[in-house]
This record gives sequence, structure tokens and C-alpha cells, in this order.
Amino acid sequence: MHLLKVVFIFPLLFSILTGCTNTQSSPQQTDLKNVLSGKELFIEWGQKNLISFENEAKLLSDSLLEKIAADIANAKVVLLSEGFHNCEEMLRLQQQLIPYLIEHKGFNTVITESGLPESKYMNDYIHGKDSISNLWERSVGSMYTQWKTGRKTIESLRTYNQQHANQVDYIGADIGGFYNNWRFPFEQIFSYIDSVDAPLSKQLRRDMAPYFKVMTKWAAYHYMIKLTDKQKNNLMVILEDLIDSFQSNKATYISRSSLKDYQWILQCIRSMRMAENYYRNYQDATDSVNSHSKYAGLNGREIAMAKNIQWALSYKKEAKIIVVNHVVHTKTASQYQGEMYGNFTPMGQLLQQQLKDSLYVIGMVYGKGLFWNKWQVPDKRFVDTIPAPPIESMEHVMKAIATKNYYLNFKKVPSSTYSWFNANTMIKENDYEITIRPSEWDACFYLHEVHPAKPVE
Repeated sequence: MHLLKVVFIFPLLFSILTGCTNTQSSPQQTDLKNVLSGKELFIEWGQKNLISFENEAKLLSDSLLEKIAADIANAKVVLLSEGFHNCEEMLRLQQQLIPYLIEHKGFNTVITESGLPESKYMNDYIHGKDSISNLWERSVGSMYTQWKTGRKTIESLRTYNQQHANQVDYIGADIGGFYNNWRFPFEQIFSYIDSVDAPLSKQLRRDMAPYFKVMTKWAAYHYMIKLTDKQKNNLMVILEDLIDSFQSNKATYISRSSLKDYQWILQCIRSMRMAENYYRNYQDATDSVNSHSKYAGLNGREIAMAKNIQWALSYKKEAKIIVVNHVVHTKTASQYQGEMYGNFTPMGQLLQQQLKDSLYVIGMVYGKGLFWNKWQVPDKRFVDTIPAPPIESMEHVMKAIATKNYYLNFKKVPSSTYSWFNANTMIKENDYEITIRPSEWDACFYLHEVHPAKPVE
């Protein structure tokens, strides 16, 4: 019996002692080592595969433009990411790359982070028509028209159309009215309905009159603080009924106008409906009193922009689209993005689900430099230093590859880097950070030092 106890107790003691002194790494330690190893291997791979370019008047050489065009291959939609909307070097990249892709790859539509209904007037302009006064202030977002280089890109589209039978269109991807003025986008809606269905137009003017009283300036803010729940719900019903009327009377409306005009105005109405949906979404996402924010991600604009781009693909025969948009929107994976965005599903991910290999996403990372803070208000904007990114951010990795401007195609990243490449990291956007996986992009521009764009005087 004594011997039997020894036989059983000795292995037990041995296992306890060896367990206490085990020097093997824990799963967490192993994961961290793999990520670090993957990051180091990515840096090594990037140093061998980058294509550098100088910070000169012409950033991209002809050979680099050819390389980027070859990388894009047969994609129908290219997303060009922006880290902030007023970077001079970024605008110069767009000024070169957009016309090149139009001329050499057959792209025929440029889409920006601007309201879809309002963009009609900028599209008129690049087709040689001056259809409204104060075009640069009223047609598309000031993030593209306040800066000299941004305007040069638009002017180049107008020049191209004059020489190539008006092949290129300019469309806004964003919600109608954006955050500010609902009356302006409705002017073209009323004008169209006047011509195809006068009784409906008269009724719509009556229905919308109370909303125009509070939503012609700071529309999103006034929607949230001045409209009752009943008024908000009624606005949603007005817009849904209007969409239903258009769909029910499609043949009649087209017979009294044209298919193109009908399709455009219907999408304008949908953009206003998606604006209302976004305001509602934003209010829910920021509602800490009723705990709605636990369940709502700030996805209303993402849905609107994805739907407007999907519509643009069908609106124009053989459409090939260049989309210029903020990094947070061109991402292609969902993550929790903090209190502001919540559980966030970006526009890029919604597009990728539909387009798959027909979508090509070019990211953008800044090393250091200056930017316009409070750029939206000319009287208050000032030049500020880009804050230092978190130590484990993507900026530090891209800087470790090279302290100069470069382009890097991510398509052939080796699998040995995946522990970092497919993992969440951080990236700087304006003066805050977002979560991103490097693998969400197909390629990336790294701008080592950036400067604020030159404003239009």
C-alpha cells in the first residue's frame, strides 16, 4: 500500500514542479512575438519593393504612373484615400493621377466626398455650362474647392471634356444637403417635378415648407434639436412617399422628360432620404442618455456613399470611377472605432462586398508635417502641427521602411508578414486616430512630410 502511494504521488509532484518552472511562452506572448516578427518582415519586404518619388512640382514620374495604372489592372472603381482634406502634396498626387487614369485607363467618372444633388452644378461646369452663380461655394464640398490645386484638378476635367466630347462626369457621393442646407438641393427636385407632375410638386412644397424654416442652415443640428420625434418621422414618410410616387409613375415621368433626368432626380431624392437617415443614425449613435450608442455605429453616411457610387455604376454605360474620400471611408473592414464612430462599417467594405476584385483601394499615410486646423471656417483656420501618432501605429512602420515619399503595392505581401499585416493597428486621420488593418488596402502612398494646401484668395 505504501509503495502504491509513492507510485501515484511521485508523478503528481513531478508534474506540479515542472509546471511551475515551465519556460514555454504563453499563447499571448507567442502572438505578440509573431506580430513583431511579421512587422519586421513587412518592413524588410517594403524596403525592397517601394517605388520612391521626390517632393517636386511633378511628384509622380511617367514610369510610376504607368506602374500604378498596371497595378489597378481592370478595376472598375478606384478609391484614393485622403488622410486630411487639405494636404498640398495629396492634392498634387490627385492632380496627376486622376487625369492619367482618365486618359490611359478609360476612367470616365470622378466622385468626391460631396453631396450628390449639389454636384450637378459642378458636373455642368466641367461640361462647359455655367448653371449657377457662386459655383465654387455652392456646388461641391469646400474641402475640394477652397484650395488652388483642388480647383486646378477640376479645371483639367473641364479642359479634357472640351477636347474629348464630354466623356467625364463629376458626381458627389455624399448625402444631399450635407450637414447644412436642404432648400438648395430641393430646388432642382422641385424644378423637375414641376415639369412632370405639377399637382405632386405643389403638395410637396407645402409638405416641405416647415422643414425649410429650420433646415436651410446647420440642417443636421437643427434636425436634432428643433424637430419633434413626430416631425422627424413625418419627414421620413414624405421622402419615402415621394420615392414611391417616382417609381409608380416612371413611364409617365420619362415620357415628359428623359430617362437620364428621371434617374438623376430620383437619386437626388434618395440622397435626401439617406441624409435624414444619417441624422437619425447620428443622434442614436451619440445618445448616451438612452444607451442607444451601445448598439448604433455611425454608418448612415457609409451606406449613402456606397449606394450613390453603386448607382453611378449603373447610371453611366461602362462607368469606370475614381473615388476621392477620407481614409475612414475607404477602409474595407469593420471595427469598433471608439465613441464617435462606434461599431463602424465603412463605405469601402460595402463596395468591396459587391465589386470584389473590381475594386482597387490606395491608402495614404503621412509621416509628419503641418495641416490646416479648423479648415472649414476660413476666418478661424490656422496652420498646426500634425500630432505624433501612437507608438504602435502604421505611421511608424511606414517610416521605418523609408524616410522619403514612396508608393508600395500591397498585393504581393508575403504570408510571413500576415501576423502584422492582417492585424488591427492605428493610423492618424486629421488630429485623431482610427483602427485599421493594413491588409484593407491594395496599395499605399507614403508622404514623409506634408504641408497645408494653398487656399484660394
